[in-house]
Amino acid sequence: MERGAIWPAPPARTLLGGGFRVDLCRLADRYAHVILVVAGGEVGAAGGELGAAGGELGAAGGEYVPLLQSVEGTAKEEWPPSPPLQELLVQPHALGGETALLVGMAGGSHWSAGIELPNAGPLAVDVACRVSKKPGPMASGLLTADYLLAPDVRLELDGPPPCPTGSLVFPGGSVRVELESADAREVAITAASRDGGPALSFIVRASPGNCPGDWPRTIRWRYTFRPA
Repeated sequence: MERGAIWPAPPARTLLGGGFRVDLCRLADRYAHVILVVAGGEVGAAGGELGAAGGELGAAGGEYVPLLQSVEGTAKEEWPPSPPLQELLVQPHALGGETALLVGMAGGSHWSAGIELPNAGPLAVDVACRVSKKPGPMASGLLTADYLLAPDVRLELDGPPPCPTGSLVFPGGSVRVELESADAREVAITAASRDGGPALSFIVRASPGNCPGDWPRTIRWRYTFRPA
């Protein structure tokens, strides 16, 4: 976990809801995040507390297990490996739990993301990118959100590539993962490697957009996590 590793750094803000926890940590000019899930307890409760033995527990008694850590770029990268999220606002979710609203910019593109943790429902990450011009280094219009896998977590896809669904499997449980986009001609979850360690990448391939009038344009996608 060399590049931007934030376990077990204290988060700037912690979100809770639906058996999940998201730790938001400030790294240089942006927020990274770690996604954790309750294991060994009832999923669906939002709170958290310290257990007698010092381990961090969900309100229903299960320990929070880390799943993923976002892979962050630098201020010099026009197309970072994950959305550059530099400003943060947290508010209550309409269904209980919490929502984080984040915005940022890289190169000439503007990014936004909503991380939703309702008490009833999946953890959802909604991403939008206002692309000012066709992605130069990725002529195919490729956009990504990359994550390092936590120790003892593995990715199992539901089929051959390009596959938009799969599971994150860890000792004692698993989490379903799905990716969708109405603005892309192809979406896929893929196994990857980052800094010598296992990772996954949410990949969104925009439509060709070869005509001058096709840019700027907004590309949206959404990925969800649901206890299996």
